[in-house]
Amino acid sequence: MIDWNRVRAVIFDMDGTLIDSMHIWQDVDEQFFARRGMPVPQGYQEEIAHLGFRECARYTVEKYLPQEREETLIAEWRELSLHRYTSPDAAKYFKAGAPSLVRALYAAGKRLSLATASSEEFFLPVLKTGGVADLFSAFVTVDEAGKNKSFPDVFLLCAKKLGVRPQECLVFEDNLTAIRSAKAAGMQTAAVSDGQTLAHHPALRAEADDFIEDFYAFLKQINSEEKIMYTSKLSLIETERAIREIKTVFEDALSQALNLTRISAPLFVTRSSGLNDNLNGVERPVSFEVKATGETAEVVHSLAKWKRYALAKYRFGVRFGLYTDMNAIRRDEDMDNLHSIYVDQWDWEAVICREDRTLEFLKITVKKIYAALQKTAETLCREYPALDNYLSDEISFVTTQELEDAYPELTPKQRETKYVREHGSAFIMQIGGRLKSGKKHDGRAPDYDDWKLNGDIVLYYPVLDCAFEISSMGIRVDAESLVQQLNAENCADRLEYPFHKALVAGELPLTMGGGIGQSRLCMFLLNKMHVGEVQVSLWDKATEEYCKENNITLM
Repeated sequence: MIDWNRVRAVIFDMDGTLIDSMHIWQDVDEQFFARRGMPVPQGYQEEIAHLGFRECARYTVEKYLPQEREETLIAEWRELSLHRYTSPDAAKYFKAGAPSLVRALYAAGKRLSLATASSEEFFLPVLKTGGVADLFSAFVTVDEAGKNKSFPDVFLLCAKKLGVRPQECLVFEDNLTAIRSAKAAGMQTAAVSDGQTLAHHPALRAEADDFIEDFYAFLKQINSEEKIMYTSKLSLIETERAIREIKTVFEDALSQALNLTRISAPLFVTRSSGLNDNLNGVERPVSFEVKATGETAEVVHSLAKWKRYALAKYRFGVRFGLYTDMNAIRRDEDMDNLHSIYVDQWDWEAVICREDRTLEFLKITVKKIYAALQKTAETLCREYPALDNYLSDEISFVTTQELEDAYPELTPKQRETKYVREHGSAFIMQIGGRLKSGKKHDGRAPDYDDWKLNGDIVLYYPVLDCAFEISSMGIRVDAESLVQQLNAENCADRLEYPFHKALVAGELPLTMGGGIGQSRLCMFLLNKMHVGEVQVSLWDKATEEYCKENNITLM
C-alpha cells in the first residue's frame, strides 16, 4: 500500500497511464509494417513500450529492418501519429478519471511531473486539451534523461526538477520495466491497468505498491481514507488574516491606479427609483415593505446606476471617481464552488469624457486593474509562502464574437475556459448583444454597460480547471446607446424611470465602472476550492455534503 505521508511529489507516465493510446500505436504499427509487406512482429509493442522514439527506431532497424535508416522511421511514425495527439478532441484519449486524479493531487499540494518516452509535441497538446498541462511543474523525457525507462534516470531527474528526494515521490506507470526502475530509485509506485500490458498484470500487482484498475475508484478510495484530499493551505485564522490583507492591499492599489475615493453606499433602494439592476433579466430582487413610507424597497443587485448619481452629487472631476463595498443577496443563484446567494464586491465608478468612450481607453483601464491584482498576489505570496500565484504575467483581450468564431461548437462558458487555459488571464469584451449565431454570449442589463464597450476579467483557475470571472465592468451607456439597447430588449418603458430620464437629459456624467468580487478574489488568491471558505453564507444540503466529502471547511 502507498504511504501517503511520505508523498510530496507525483510522477506520471503518459501513454498507457494517463491516456489510452494502445489503439493509436496499434494502428501506426500496422500501417508502418504493411507499407513494407510485413505483419506486426509478435510482441513488438511490448518490446518497445519503455523506449523513446530514437531508441525504438534503432531497435526496429537492428532487429527487423536493417536496410532502413533510423531517421526515416522516426519521420514516418511522426507522420502517422502526430495528428491524433494534436487534434481538438484529443482529450478523449484520457483514461476515465485521469484528469480528476491529476487535479485532486494538485489541489492537495502535491508537485507533479511527467516522465515519458514521448516528446513535447505529442504529450503537451493532449494535456492542454484536457486542461491539466498547467498543473505540472516539470516535464522530463527519456531523451532528456539520456536513458530509457529500463534505468531510473528519468525518474531521478523528475525528482531533481521538483526539488524533492526520490523517497518522497510516487510514480504512476503501466509498464513493468518502468515500475522496477522507479522502485530502484527508491520511489513508491502505483501500477496502472492497461490493455497492452495484460500479461504483466500479475507481476505489476505483486511488485507495485498499489494496482489501479480504475482512476475514479482509486480516487474515491483514497479520498474516503483522507489520504490525498484537498487541504487548505492556510488555517482558518490564517485565512481570516489573509482576507484582511487582500482587502487592504487591493483597495489601496485600485484606488491609486484609478484615482478613486471610498464612499458609503446603500444596501437597498426603492423599486420606483429604477436604480436597481436586473442583471441577466431573470433574477428576483429581495424586497420588503417600508412601514414608514409605504414604499417597496429592494436589496441592491448592483450599484451601477446609483454610482452615477453619486458621482454627480459628489462633483467628481473627469478621470476621478469612487469605490465602495457592495453587498447583495442573489436569492435565485445556483450554488456551486463559485456561487453563493451572498455577493460582496468592490463597486467602482469614475467620470470620463466623451473622448474616453473607446476600446483603447477601456483596455488601458483593464491593465491598471490587472496590475493591482498582480501587486496584491505578489504581496500575499511573500507573506504566505505556501500559496501559489496563478495570475499570468499579462492579460489578453478577446471579443465574444472572436470566441464564437474560434470555438463554434462550444458553449460560451466552455469557450471561456478553453481560451484562458491556453492564454491565461483574459478580458472578454462586448457582452450583452447578439452574436452572428443569433445567440448571446451572456446577458447584460440594457441600461447598464454599453455592450460594445464592456467585458469581464476572467482568470484561469487550475484548482478547479475553470474560467474564473473576477470582474464585470465597462463604459456605461450614454443617451444614444441606452435608447438603442432598451429598444433591442423591448423595454423602452424604462425611459420613464427617473434615472433614465436624467441620463437622456444629460444630467448625469459619462462614466465607466465595474464590480470586483471580494470573496472571488480572496478565493483565487488563497487557492481555495470553494467560495464558502472565504465568506459566511447559507448552503443547501448538497453543498454541505459535497464540502464534507472533499475536506472543505465552510466558514
